[in-house]
Amino acid sequence: MGIALCVQTHGSLLNWQPHIHALVTDGGFRPDGSFVRLPAHATDALTEVLRRPVLRLFVAHELLEPEVIDKILKHLRSKGRDARAAGPWATGPPADAAAADAA
Repeated sequence: MGIALCVQTHGSLLNWQPHIHALVTDGGFRPDGSFVRLPAHATDALTEVLRRPVLRLFVAHELLEPEVIDKILKHLRSKGRDARAAGPWATGPPADAAAADAA
């Protein structure tokens, strides 16, 4: 298995639009050289699994204000994208993130 990531900080109009481009293999090679294909995943579900911890980190490290994240999630919902991460960190990082930082 392999993955290559590239962080891009601008959009096609050279506006501030940080995002990640990823190249991910759809499997891996065994020591004998045979290729094993990984099962397909649900992109929407994976997006939601990753979105919540990333947004919590942004708030916890004071990279974004909770109000900005609320606007981002509202925009995603308006475009028909799932944004279930809305709310839990509205007044700061959730209790489980604070407990993890304290450990």
